[in-house]
Amino acid sequence: MSISYLISLTVIATLSFIASYISYHIVGLIILYCVYEQIDFQVRKGSIPGPKFIPPIVGFIYESLNPKMEGYANLWKLGPLSATSVFGKYIVVCTDKEMVKQIFTEPTGIVQLCLVDSMKEIISPDNFVFSFGNLHKIQKGSFISFLTKKNMERHAQSQLEKITSEVEEWGNYFNINHYNHNFRWLNMHSFFAIFFGDFIYIKEYEQLADDLETLTKALQLVNFPIALPGTNVYNAIRARKRIVNTIRRAIMFCQYYIEGGVYVNESNKETMLYQFLTTSSDADIINKHEQLALVLFSFIFASQDAMSSSVSWIMARLAHHQDVQQSLYNEVMRITDIDDLCNNKIIESFIKESIRSRPSVIMVPHKITRLYEIGNHILQPGTIVIPSIWSTSHISDNFENPNEFKAKRFIDSKENFSNSFTFGVGLHSCMGFNFTMQHLTILIYAILKQYKVTSEKPIDMNDVRIFSTSYPNKDVKFQFTSRK
Repeated sequence: MSISYLISLTVIATLSFIASYISYHIVGLIILYCVYEQIDFQVRKGSIPGPKFIPPIVGFIYESLNPKMEGYANLWKLGPLSATSVFGKYIVVCTDKEMVKQIFTEPTGIVQLCLVDSMKEIISPDNFVFSFGNLHKIQKGSFISFLTKKNMERHAQSQLEKITSEVEEWGNYFNINHYNHNFRWLNMHSFFAIFFGDFIYIKEYEQLADDLETLTKALQLVNFPIALPGTNVYNAIRARKRIVNTIRRAIMFCQYYIEGGVYVNESNKETMLYQFLTTSSDADIINKHEQLALVLFSFIFASQDAMSSSVSWIMARLAHHQDVQQSLYNEVMRITDIDDLCNNKIIESFIKESIRSRPSVIMVPHKITRLYEIGNHILQPGTIVIPSIWSTSHISDNFENPNEFKAKRFIDSKENFSNSFTFGVGLHSCMGFNFTMQHLTILIYAILKQYKVTSEKPIDMNDVRIFSTSYPNKDVKFQFTSRK
């Protein structure tokens, strides 16, 4: 018997005990609800594979609070669609490539990104990520024009200097017991240097890092949904407001600088924020400071966890595959300039294969708002449908020997990285692909030039930890040995 069933029995027994002191009618209502819940689940499920019986009231809550790859894998094995339930929510998990693509590219708003119930309250109902159709296309298009590969390469040299400086300090202070703290801090420093420069003070970074961590805690699939003081959702909303206020102050600071009202280093003209405010645009998402602050917040929020996850898996690959690390080091030593680095196909292929084989975001919950047909099944409004990116990244139709790590898989190959859907597909695909690839490329270069990457113990690459995004086991201890 799973722990969820034990939790369910405990909840029912407790409610029944309490109700017995009030009215036997209430006990009867609890029993009727439990029966209704089972019937409703089976009717909704129809021929979709799934459990014949769900733990009453709470559903498979334990599995949601303590996510394991084995549990997800068991669902994925059931077929293109599989059903489950958590706290009365009917959930359909999708692994078929075409169905996943259908969900991601749905243009009408019937299928809406939700991640968790309180997502809109957490990152603001006005956030552009919740728009769809032509409105979302216009809003996204006005921002993504700044994130082209050509434009990102303008920042590559300063990015290299910043990352190299941060990585140099790892020899002195790398926290071997909490590797993700180091990676998150480096990612955030690099991001803020490129986007904001001196318009956000370094002394504010610590609070920003704490607030981003608070937001992540509220993205568990099961969370108390009402923003009462002390809850994860309440704390996340406050954290979002603090981050947005910090960004808004940076925008105002930059605007004063543009108008000649304040002096900062001339290098700040190279920041993305300066570009946003000095480039002519008809889009409110750029011109209105409140909306621009929300867009930049969303980009930071979406990138930090995913980027930290990607860096963690890249370090794990380097430590686990010493032959690959040596090959990449040899390539690093052949690079002559920043353009050569930014366009290096060998490093690019390694990054793509690392992301494909261990995607940061393994599933993306969406909510059905009206009757919706998928795979000859009709899903009812309120259904949570979850496309599995892990599955599309490991389909043999897309990739030869998908469970095998091939560092050079995407060099002059017929295999298409975009088929993994690791950066999404359609209107809601990730805007930060070029930023991510450049950041990771420069990071690998800076690390391998200075250090040999190992781990205290052999890394089990199949031991996947889930905390909003995926990570190697938290007990992994990376070691960075100076090459000097």
